[in-house]
Amino acid sequence: MVTKLETRDLGKYLTIITDKGWHVYLRGTAKEKISVEASMRRGPVSGLELNVVYVVLPRVNDVTSLTEIHGFVERHQVHPELDIPKGGLYKEYGKIVAQFDEEGKDTEEFPLLPREHIHFVGFEFLPENVRLLCPERTFMPYEVFEETLKSLRNINSLERP
Repeated sequence: MVTKLETRDLGKYLTIITDKGWHVYLRGTAKEKISVEASMRRGPVSGLELNVVYVVLPRVNDVTSLTEIHGFVERHQVHPELDIPKGGLYKEYGKIVAQFDEEGKDTEEFPLLPREHIHFVGFEFLPENVRLLCPERTFMPYEVFEETLKSLRNINSLERP
């Protein structure tokens, strides 16, 4: 089981995502996010790092145009979505943290189950696992994330403005 990754190991995830017609944009760190406008001005990232928050958006002709990206999403009704692989592949698929106490500590966790469908907007690579940016705090081991990325919709054939 992978417990720690170095930056050079993260490139495979970027390749999987971009090969399916998506771009990855920097949003900062969990403690210090950058504005959407600043993220768009920078354009898609060319590499990934630990402890950095990223968002996944469809690839369009003008990669710095939020208007063009929103138009693409609206026209094609596409959002990043993943399906957890079917059972028996992994000992643990991850967890969803549903409630927190006043200090932000986890108080209620549920296991991620095989074949669950997840809507997400981005991710953060942590030393021990991957945190998906979705309505609930969702974490999964790197191996599961890599396998799950195979279910990301390939949008390469969709018409771009």
